[in-house]
Amino acid sequence: MTFTGARRDVRIEQVIAAMGPASLSQAPLRHGQSYVLVSDAVAPATDVRTAAVARIRSRFEPYYLKATEGRGQVWTNLP
Repeated sequence: MTFTGARRDVRIEQVIAAMGPASLSQAPLRHGQSYVLVSDAVAPATDVRTAAVARIRSRFEPYYLKATEGRGQVWTNLP
């Protein structure tokens, strides 16, 4: 997959000026995330590929908790 575009450097001061300062007290601490395996005749949804997605999904929740030093959580199960 290839993406093209023109590079545009943006400084954090420009983001803050446009969006306002961020505050941890206002930020959501729990996020939902879905994983979707897209398949077709060339790359079918095999048991191996399905298991790989499930493995990535199951490992992301504890990784995110550690990466945010316990300040954020993510859940990856669909209802």
